[in-house]
Parts: sequence; C-alpha cells; structure tokens
Amino acid sequence: MTAREAVSNLREVQYNAWEEREEWVHENYRDIARARQEPDWEANMKKMLKETQERAVNRKLTGVTKGAHRSLDWIEVPIGTWFYSHSKKEIYKYDRGVFECYAAISPSPGLIPDAPWRFYTHHHLKVPHDDIVRAQKEEKEEMIILTAVEQPSVIWRTVNDTSEIEKLLLERNSRHLRQAEMEEGKCHDPLIRQMKMNHGVDMMEEVLSGTIDIPEATDEIIVAWIRAHKQTEAEIKLPPITGAISTEEFQKAFAVVSEHTSSSPSGLHYSLWKCLAKDDAIAEWLAIMMSLPFLHGFINERWQRVIDVMLEKKQGNRKIHMLRIIALLEADFNTALKILFSQRLIQSAEKAGLCEEQWGSRKNRMALDPAMRNMITFEYGRYMRIVIAMFAADLTACFDRMFPSLSNTAAGKFGMDAKVLLARGKIMKNMRRQVRTGHGVSRESYGNEQIEPEIAGELQGKGDVAILYCLQSSITMNAHAILFPEMVLPSPANERAIKKRNDGYVDDVNTWAGEMELDLGVEESVMYDLQQRAQGLTNLNEVSGGSTAFHKCACQILLWKSNGVTLEINEEIGDLGMVLVDAKGAPSKKQCSDHRNRIKALDTIWR
Repeated sequence: MTAREAVSNLREVQYNAWEEREEWVHENYRDIARARQEPDWEANMKKMLKETQERAVNRKLTGVTKGAHRSLDWIEVPIGTWFYSHSKKEIYKYDRGVFECYAAISPSPGLIPDAPWRFYTHHHLKVPHDDIVRAQKEEKEEMIILTAVEQPSVIWRTVNDTSEIEKLLLERNSRHLRQAEMEEGKCHDPLIRQMKMNHGVDMMEEVLSGTIDIPEATDEIIVAWIRAHKQTEAEIKLPPITGAISTEEFQKAFAVVSEHTSSSPSGLHYSLWKCLAKDDAIAEWLAIMMSLPFLHGFINERWQRVIDVMLEKKQGNRKIHMLRIIALLEADFNTALKILFSQRLIQSAEKAGLCEEQWGSRKNRMALDPAMRNMITFEYGRYMRIVIAMFAADLTACFDRMFPSLSNTAAGKFGMDAKVLLARGKIMKNMRRQVRTGHGVSRESYGNEQIEPEIAGELQGKGDVAILYCLQSSITMNAHAILFPEMVLPSPANERAIKKRNDGYVDDVNTWAGEMELDLGVEESVMYDLQQRAQGLTNLNEVSGGSTAFHKCACQILLWKSNGVTLEINEEIGDLGMVLVDAKGAPSKKQCSDHRNRIKALDTIWR
C-alpha cells in the first residue's frame, strides 16, 4: 500500500467512525452486558447509542460553524522591522514573532498629535493595526524619533519551509513568554523579586503569616498586595493539601477524561493510562509513582518535556503574532495537577472564602452572572436617579504573563503543601518546549537560558492554570479592597445595601464608582473616583506580572439632566473621560460613553 492510499483509507475510517461505532454497539454490547450480568443492559445500550449520535451531530455542527481543521503547514511573517500606524499614531517593532508597541509622546495627557514624531522608549506587546506601513526611526536615549514613513506596500511573506517555520515559532514562543520579565512593571520591585526566589517557597511562610519585613519606602500598591496574602483565620484552619494521590483519585481522574484528548510528548497517550487505571493493583502502584515528586519536592524528568501546539486565534489568520500556544504535557503530570489544584485546592479555597468579586473558574458560575450584575447596577441607577460610572478592563496575554513562583504563594495561602509547590516550580523552570506544526514536532526546543530573561506563563492547557489565576485574582481584588472603599447602593427603604468595587470574570474586570447625591459637578467627582480605582487595579495587576490592554478597555457613565419638570437621562457625555498611565507613566485617555452603548465586557457584548 502506498502512502497516498494509506492516508486515503485513514480519512475514510475517520469519516465513518461514528457510524461504525454505532454498528459495533448494536452487535457487541448485548454479549458484553450478559457477560457482566447487567440487568438493565437495554437501557444502557440505548443511552450509549444516543450519546454516540449526539457526538456525531456535535462534530458535524462544529465543522460547519468553525470550518474544517487544517494543520499549520505555513505561516506569515512581516517584511521589515519597524512599522507605523496612521490610525493609531503608534510605531511597532517586530521582534522574534511579536510586535512591540511604542506610544507617541503627547503634549498633554490623552492628547495625541495628528502627526507624532516622538515616541516613548518603553514598550508593551500589542497586535498592530491593519494599516501599518514600513517606517524608519532614530533611537535617542530619552525617545524614539520617527524619521520616515513609506508608502503602503506588501509587508507580509508566506513561509512554508519546515525548518524555517519551526525556527520562527520557537523564537516567537520564547519571546512571547518572556514579555512579563522584559517589560517595565511593579513585578520587578526588589521585594517581589525576593518573593520569587526558590520558586516562591523560601519567603512563603513570612508572607502568609504577615511577618515579612517591608521597607518603609515600598510602594503602597505592593504593600497592599503583599498584605492581602496574609492568611485569615479560616485559611489557617484549612487542612494541608499534600501530594499524596490515592488510588481512587487516580482511577476516577482517568475514567472521566476523553481518549480524544491530546497529550504526552513521550507517546504515553490517555488511552493507555485509562486501560492501566482499570486494574486496581496497577493503579495503586502508579498512584504512588505519580505522588512521589509532590511528596518530596523533586523533578520527574519525563514531565519536563512540553509540546507547544500552535492554533489560529482567528480562522484563516496565520500571521505569526496571531497564533495561540496550547501546551501538551505528560498525561500523568497534567492529571496530577488537576487532582491537586482543580479538585482539592479550589474546594479548600471555596471553603475558606474567595473574593466574591471574581466569578471566573469557579463552580456554578459563568460570565452571564457578573454581566447581569452590571445590568442591574445601572438599572438601580436609573431607578434611584444617581450617577454611576464603570470602567471595563481587559488584560494582555492573561495566563502567559503569570509567574509560577507567585502562583505558588497564592496556592500556599489556601493550604497547598510547600513540597508540592517546589516540585511544580522546578518542573516548570526546567521545561524544554518543542513546537508542533503540520510538518510534525520540531527537533529543536527552547527553555530557560542563563543569558535570557526568565520564561513566565502558566501554560494554557495545564490542569492548574485556571484555578491559580482565580486565586491570584481573588488576592488582587482583596488588595484593591484595602486601598479603596466600597461603592454603597442602599435599598429604597435604606434597610439593606449592595456593596461592590468590581465585577470580574477571569481577566475581564469591571470597576465601579457612583454618587447618591446629584450635586453640581458630581460627574467629575465620580469620574475622578473611578480613575483612581481603575488605576489602582491596573497597578495591582502589574505586581503579579499582568498588563492592562488600555486599547481594549471602555468607560461608561449614567448621567442626568433636568428638563424643567423632572430628571431625564443625559446622553450628551461631552469630554468626560479618564486618563490611566502605564508602568512608565505614559498616559492613555479613555473617553466615556453613555451607559446604554454596546460594549464588550466580561466576555459578553451587552448594553
């Protein structure tokens, strides 16, 4: 059989897989059920057939809505290094697969010149606008000077050579995951650097007990963030979460996972693990082997290999900076993280009490819940005729900017044993990562090197990443509560009140400010209060490596005016807005809009 014929046969089998499975169930399940002495085998068979048919329908619907899956056998990279956007008034530097954005120096906060030629020397990563053209610049110590802008031309080239694709993607992923370490931010404060030493374990006890020595000159943002890590009485009473994984947990974890789940750079696929988990004696032995690194804080070398699978964020867009990294880890390592963090740790944290302002990655909560709270808050404002303003923030590369050492401290706050965190930290720091494309898995890899900044990121696809971000975000919001008072919305009878500062779903957070009295100039007071709160949350996110994507943010306000008889909603917002600054003080103005305008917030589009 030729290779072409083998591929053709494989595609035919894959196409008819669900029909053949249904036929197999009809022919064989009765005999299997009799051998197992199942009394209700007919009901079970009908259930299996129904599930098979539903999966087939869902698979076809996915193919219709999202299109057929295509392997990544070519990518697009820019021609040139420096670019300029006429619409955004920004310059961009292409650096190893990502675009560094440099903002224009403005004569006053929020005012951008029509033809800027001076730009800040610090950057953040950003997706450039579609209208970018090649540019030339001159770098000074205090600024970057734009010297020439070329006419629009072809600036992208297609790469389909296997070795070149792999080389470019390895460089891109390495640079992308180093962005938090390379950019300015409060995460580089000397005290935070001390906290990150030895995977966050060395100073963890001092931080969690509140006995850490904080210099008097430390930024109040960093002080609040560290103070928010101090364990409460409920958290101190939590039982410690050790690395011992029981046989029952091992078997249950592999029983529920789908065989179609991609994993294991070593080739030990989930199908093999599911088979092994069915035997009690083997499962008991494997559960012990899985537990040992977490019980003693050492590295399982097989767990250090990771494969980056590159996916299109937008179908058909294969520009190198628009590709998403999904990590494939060893099946047993990822399953252990799910057991220890996604099952045990989150249950422990919920028992002790997480911040109620974070709704993401928590059981029985979804994005529509805080979105509904947003709508009700503005409804309250309309009913009570008060001024309310909201700032909708979004973070850049959420999970990819997390520092595992700081995530460890957050996990330790809710009872995770230090040996578990030490093993996790060592494994992540020593990981070697390859990339998978349509041509296969690369031979070369990347990882932490002595001469390069540290690789951050908690790896999308890892079993503990969503829970760790939830815990870290909860701590950040508690720190925000230390610095800023609640917005109080009393009931009409003044018997009860809603108290809130933020509504968050993962990295999308809405911050609130309001005023019950409609005095002259109250809207300026509300906007100033909202600006302080939003800037405070922006700065707090920087401490753990986060970065607010100001260009994705929005600001809304509910205003009132008198028509001579009563109050009515004022749609003329005027020049109301707020100015936020990045880590180096570069301003970014967000113009306010009417609260009824459609915006994207909390992963939902609402009005």
